[in-house]
Amino acid sequence: PAADPGCRGQTPSAPNAHMRLRLLGSSRRTTLAQLRGKVVMVNVFAGWCVACEQEVSIIKHAQQVLSAHGGEVVGVTYQDSSGDARGYMQRYGLHYPVLLDPAGNFVAPYGVNGVPETFFIGRNGDVVAARTYQLSSGWVDATLNRVLGTEA
Repeated sequence: PAADPGCRGQTPSAPNAHMRLRLLGSSRRTTLAQLRGKVVMVNVFAGWCVACEQEVSIIKHAQQVLSAHGGEVVGVTYQDSSGDARGYMQRYGLHYPVLLDPAGNFVAPYGVNGVPETFFIGRNGDVVAARTYQLSSGWVDATLNRVLGTEA
């Protein structure tokens, strides 16, 4: 698991980067590997998760910063129906790709056992930061600055 990807300066490759998952609201399937070359913030969430709702403004800010630098936010559902996830995205006005992982097969090697959890994937496809509980704006800004080499 990617619990502490910064240990000893080593960063593991993102697990399951080539696993094809269905996109919310589409029959199309995609992979994390297709985003290689971009900084990607992977937010594991569920429509029923209260702590996830409290992260919305932080994620919207991260999405603005990342898109300005050619990066992307990607949501991944966890123990959630696509209807719940769709409602969550609409309710909070979120507009980024969401990968459906109803059985948890995609997130399992990340060590995910609850929500919310967030991972930053560097341009080279490595996990460069992980947060296994609710986001804080300070942690996200510091991580964006470090990963993008900018001031968010």
